[in-house]
Amino acid sequence: MKKKHSPRSQAHKEINQKKRIEYWEKIRDVEPKNLILLDEMGVLLGRMRQAARSKKGEISYDIKPFYRGSRVTVVVAISNKKFIVMKTIEKSLNGEEFKTFMPEKLVPQLGQGAVLVMDNLKAHKVEGVEEMIEAVGARVVYLSRQLT
Repeated sequence: MKKKHSPRSQAHKEINQKKRIEYWEKIRDVEPKNLILLDEMGVLLGRMRQAARSKKGEISYDIKPFYRGSRVTVVVAISNKKFIVMKTIEKSLNGEEFKTFMPEKLVPQLGQGAVLVMDNLKAHKVEGVEEMIEAVGARVVYLSRQLT
């Protein structure tokens, strides 16, 4: 038996193929050392596994936390060689938080010719973010919605 491959139903639509081509045309000539990818993820603290292991015939017990936990957002920028920057925020990422993160942490790490690839999160498109990046000789490429 082989594991079957199930591509997303949208993957082969002509509009999505066109968007992939447009994206690759934007970064085709970028040297790999200049390519920086930025993304974020949310982590809910206080979550617990829904299943456990036990010996046959025995019940597995666990104690549920009495709190719901808090949310932590992790923002990471990486190149093909290293982590450029990583920051944790003890809440969801918003535009103001992202705008503060850029000059403090990320922009000083960017250089002439760097290309920062980000998704279309509203926080990434706050006024002034692109200008900060371009001021150090770097540029931004946003993923199309179908590529995210």
